[in-house]
Order: sequence, then C-alpha cells, then structure tokens
Amino acid sequence: MQKSAKWAVCLGGIVAVYTSLNLGAWWYLHSLQGRFQQQTGCTLRVARSHTSVGVGALQRVLDGAQVRCSSGAASHAPRVVYSHSVRLELALWHPFSVKLMVLGGQKIGWAEPTAVWLAQSDGPALYLSVPLWQRGSGGYGAPFKADFLHVAFLQGPLAGQGVVLQQVQGKAIWNSQASAQESLFGLVLSAQQAAFTFWKDPVAHFNVVAALPGPATAHTGLWRSLGIEQPVAPQPPSGQAVMRERSSGVPDVVVQNIGGTWRGLSVGWSARLWVAATADVQGESWLTLPNWRSVMATVQAQNLLTLYQRTVLQQVQQAVEQQHTFPDSQLTLALPVRNGQVSLGPCRLSVTRLSCPDLL
Repeated sequence: MQKSAKWAVCLGGIVAVYTSLNLGAWWYLHSLQGRFQQQTGCTLRVARSHTSVGVGALQRVLDGAQVRCSSGAASHAPRVVYSHSVRLELALWHPFSVKLMVLGGQKIGWAEPTAVWLAQSDGPALYLSVPLWQRGSGGYGAPFKADFLHVAFLQGPLAGQGVVLQQVQGKAIWNSQASAQESLFGLVLSAQQAAFTFWKDPVAHFNVVAALPGPATAHTGLWRSLGIEQPVAPQPPSGQAVMRERSSGVPDVVVQNIGGTWRGLSVGWSARLWVAATADVQGESWLTLPNWRSVMATVQAQNLLTLYQRTVLQQVQQAVEQQHTFPDSQLTLALPVRNGQVSLGPCRLSVTRLSCPDLL
C-alpha cells in the first residue's frame, strides 16, 4: 500500500512539474508579444492562433500573422510584414531561444489605405532561432536556414526582378540601440546556388555580407526613400559636392562582399553607398576578379555576348587597360556608383541594363 502511495505521489509530482513547465512556457510565449511591441513599437496581429503541448516543449501557431510598424508622418500608412502562418516553439532543449518556422511565404509593404506590396518571398519553411533577450549592447542575432527561397520585388526600381536561392543559411543581426561604432542591422547569407531574373546563368557558392552601420538616425535619406517617413522635397548640392558632403558621414549601406562562382570563375563586389530621399544612390564600389584573363577568355569563347556586346567589351577592356597593369592573378577595379548605376570604364551598369553612351 505504501509503495502504491509513493508511486502515486511520484506520478503526481511529475504531472505537476510537467503542467507547471508548460503553463510557464505558455505564459512566457504569450508575454513575448507584449515585449515585442514595447521594444520595437510594432504590433502583432493574428487572424487566429492555437497552442499545442508536447513533452518538454510548447508550440504556438499563428495564422495570418501581421507585424505593423508606424513612424513619423507616415503613421497613416503602417508598414506591414505579412506571413500566412508562423509556428513558435519553446522547449527545454533550447531554453534561451524561440524557434520560428515561417510557412506559406511572406510579404512586406503598406496595408492602408490600399494594400501595396513591395516584395514577397515563398518556398518551403524558413527556420529562425531568435534569442529571448538582448545580450549586452550587441543587439540580437538570429540564425536562419531554408532549403529553397524565392524573393520577388513587386514595386520600385527593382520591380519585376527576383532571385531564387537554394540551400540558404545565414544570420541576421539587429541592434535598435546601436551607437556610431556599431551597426543597426547586419546580414550574413550564403547559398549553394542563386539564380537571378536578370542573369540567365546561375551563380554557385553565392554569399552576402552587408550592414547598415551606425544608429537609425544616421539613415534619414534611406528611410525616406523607402517610404518610412513622409519624404520632404530635398534640395541637395550636386556633383562632387554631394560626394564630399556624404563621404564625411556614415554610409547608409556597407557591402563587405557580394560574391559567387559563375561558370567556374569567382567574382566579388564590395561597396560603400549613400542613399538620398529621392532614392538616388551614390558611393564607391570595388569589383574583384581573381583571374581577369580567365574571365575575358570564358566570356569570349562561350559566345555569351552579341556582336555589339563583344565590341563594347573589347573597347572597355582597352580603356581600362590603359589605366591598370593587369596581373595574371587577382584584379581589383574601383567602380564609382552614380545615380544608382555602376560605372565600368565608359559604360554604365544597372541591375537591368548596360549602356555605353561614349562608345559606338
């Protein structure tokens, strides 16, 4: 009889601990919504939600999740990140983070007065690991991964463009209290392969390392160009005066590297960019080619260009070679960025167009 009583007490204790842990986890997940709004100023709206309890873990599913953020004069048109479904998991085997599984794709844009979506993504589940609290002044860092990710731009200068990434992994870092020596946002991303709408060949071993340096207040032009604040008609100086003025401040975007392997050839691009309220992009960039002669030989031997493009490329090569001694190994070219276009010798390159007004 005493043995049965002991077993009953033991079982009751296990049930009590199990129930307490799950109730505590449920309360903590529920409180995260309030903490999120307090720390970011954004609100989370959900069409419906339900909670499931497992052994040592609790999951909460949010269907029709919307994150709404408003600021400044644009508060009448809140920015929205929308996802069909998000699953949050808090478990004993990862007690310091919440695992997020985002399903059904995401959209970002404005919800009112009429829904306008700037970009959307879709594909299988996107997995993120979000820390439960900020560590010191270093902000938050959330690792993520996905087997497949398709991102399409719907509005703005990149409308109609997109990229498909396979075997994606990386880390997003953000710090709302960033100082001048820190970064507001950083992104480290790698993919086994990337296929771009504007480029017919896939890029293998694609990687991105970029950041928004300094505090949020250092990027007024960038925010206004994205519609985060009501744009005010700017009257900036022109020409070199603009670059001298901006070069003394913090860049809006620092691209440490965007690179990959195309047809067996490695290519890398880095930049420091300033963005005006009119979405005008200015700055400096650098193109790195580990083997310039192999690039030229591959482009010409595989008939990748039209006759006009080959003629232009030859003239560009001649113009650049007059200013550089070409080594057999790595070559780094300084490429100015003016009015949103990269200057390569006498040519101007944008995302969708290559023009050479000084040739032919």
